[in-house]
Amino acid sequence: MRLLVLSLALIALVAAPGPAQTIVPNAATIATSKGDFQVPGRAFLDGSQPESRPPSTAMLVPLLQSAVSTVAVCQVEHATQVDLLDVQRDVEKKRYYFRVRAPKCDGWVPETALSTKKVTPVGGGSRK
Repeated sequence: MRLLVLSLALIALVAAPGPAQTIVPNAATIATSKGDFQVPGRAFLDGSQPESRPPSTAMLVPLLQSAVSTVAVCQVEHATQVDLLDVQRDVEKKRYYFRVRAPKCDGWVPETALSTKKVTPVGGGSRK
């Protein structure tokens, strides 16, 4: 059974969507720049933008069509709790993308748009 699971994981890596993508097996703890996330599991959407001057928070977080897409399928409020369903690693960007289920839609977000705990908005927040 272990050989079959390992073989399926290797097939998933070879068949990954695009040269920069690797699929990470489910039921894993993923260490990211924003903390450790369990997949499947739960997290909070985080629109914090600490690199902006002054620091601010986007109060709506876009959920993307796929891990390689820039097209949003919906926008969900900052600090909304979401289910983590799947994860992919973008090797070129050195970043994980998580497939999430929000109360009204599903989509993909980069690790930078997640938090292990509810984050208080900074800078008054914006609806961008």
